[in-house]
Amino acid sequence: MPDFSLIATVFNESANLSRFLESYANQTLHAAEFVIVDGGSSDGTPDLIRQFAAAHPALHIRLIIDPTCSRKFTAGPIARGRNVAIEAARYDLIAATDAGCLLHEAWFAEISAPFSRPDVDVVAGWYEANIVNRFSAAFAEAAMPRLARVNPDTFMPSSRSIAFRKECWRKVGGYPTATLTGEDTKFNLMLKEAGCRFIFAPRAIVYWDCPRSYEEMFTKQYRYGKGDGTLGINKVAFLKNTVHLLFPMKLVLDRLSPRAFAVKYSLIFANHVGYVAGVLKR
Repeated sequence: MPDFSLIATVFNESANLSRFLESYANQTLHAAEFVIVDGGSSDGTPDLIRQFAAAHPALHIRLIIDPTCSRKFTAGPIARGRNVAIEAARYDLIAATDAGCLLHEAWFAEISAPFSRPDVDVVAGWYEANIVNRFSAAFAEAAMPRLARVNPDTFMPSSRSIAFRKECWRKVGGYPTATLTGEDTKFNLMLKEAGCRFIFAPRAIVYWDCPRSYEEMFTKQYRYGKGDGTLGINKVAFLKNTVHLLFPMKLVLDRLSPRAFAVKYSLIFANHVGYVAGVLKR
């Protein structure tokens, strides 16, 4: 296999960081380096990374502290952090994930394997919910994608589980930094428009910390919607959600549990309100 740079961007992640790093240490295969960009954390996140790197020298963890990768300096700190990490990466193949996730032990092996083929530019990994309470279970039922329903030819990955050639990142000008959220969807669309060739890797799994309460869900979905509205993407989904809010028959036909139905309707509403706010901002 060719050498990879794994990248992630963090900001005040001390509560989740240790288990994330341990999940990487437990991989069956590792990248040649792991570049982590910290946006100026104030909760001890950089010290935790330094300690972990010192305890695991074979993982070749490189920490970059760049305060401009925070909301104080940019509208898109996550996108900027990824761009800084990729620019600093030593290798031409990039894998990306997020600190708010746990990596399946075979994740890196699975996300990197397709690049043994010369006709692959982007590998779309899979993600599942990390369920910790009744609300997150209802959220997963209501909102998380189902593998059995995925069309491998059209699946749009999240940057919590993706790999790509650095030349493709350069071709599209990097991750767009205009918004806090939606940057990875926009990045995917730009890659497709640039003719980059995608392949789906359903066994490259990360477990995402989905919302644990209505408050957390509303905040996240509002931000996702606002990012999409600001970037002018997912217009068809917005129109469908408008119909679902007015006539929730489709949600009834999905045969969700009562709790999941309430979660689904609430998240559509939050996303819808955010999208409108994003359009008005644009």
